[in-house]
Amino acid sequence: AVGATNAVPSGSALLLASGTTFDLAGHSDKVGMLSGSGTVNNSSTTPATLTVGGSTSSTFSGVIENTGTTGGLSLTDTDSGTLTLSGTNTYSGGTAVSSGTLALGATNAVPSGSALSVASGATFDMAGYSDTVGGLSGAGTINNSSGTTPITLTVGGSASSTFSGVIENTGLTGGLSLVTSDTGTLTLSGANTYAGATTVNAGTLAVGATNAVPSGSALILAAGTTFDLAGHSDTVGGLSGAGTINNSSGTTSVTLTVGGSAMSKVAPEATESADPDGTALATPRASVPPETAVDPV
Repeated sequence: AVGATNAVPSGSALLLASGTTFDLAGHSDKVGMLSGSGTVNNSSTTPATLTVGGSTSSTFSGVIENTGTTGGLSLTDTDSGTLTLSGTNTYSGGTAVSSGTLALGATNAVPSGSALSVASGATFDMAGYSDTVGGLSGAGTINNSSGTTPITLTVGGSASSTFSGVIENTGLTGGLSLVTSDTGTLTLSGANTYAGATTVNAGTLAVGATNAVPSGSALILAAGTTFDLAGHSDTVGGLSGAGTINNSSGTTSVTLTVGGSAMSKVAPEATESADPDGTALATPRASVPPETAVDPV
């Protein structure tokens, strides 16, 4: 157990064998590397942060948790190499990727209660595994480097946030889909290129730059949700659902273009809420009236 902040020095690599525990006990610490299959815990009611630095790539297949009832444990990755998490982690604090790459080695290795922040120049690599996170912010890169496995990043939580980085899938045949279940507003303002669908299941997905939702991504809006163009035009690969499309900008006229070869159907709610706000709905052929299917082009 740690009895003081940084009791394990920052230049020391931390290796935890199966069945062993490293207890932060309410004290933050920075280590030079993290590997093994043991347990990292914060048993205290005082929140603590484990920062993993160094330059050597490593894998931690154990569990990161905080058994302190009100205390949290946050993970910060400053390793210039790649830290891979492959355990069933349950920590409730944030996950900050400050440099290098944080990679997934298992589904939901970053727990659903953890807000993900990816700094400029850093990468969160899903590597063929889907994950649900408690929020998304930063200016880094989210990638699916797997060449064959399509995956989904689900963003939950209740706080509004902005991600200005890039969401992509460099795996040649693997795709990456984005699902928002955040009851607040998630704003995308990067030059995203992911090929999977964009599904809004709760709250609002807002566009902070032109074509922040990429042209190859089909847009799906659940009832009660909103896709806010917010003064930026966008081209999507398809359109379906029963939510609302809005342009909240009071001065800028925008266009939503629906392309692709898939059949698209616009619910009346989506069209009616969009038109009064000056948002034009268009396909490569014509605007999409309510309940009208667009033949493949």
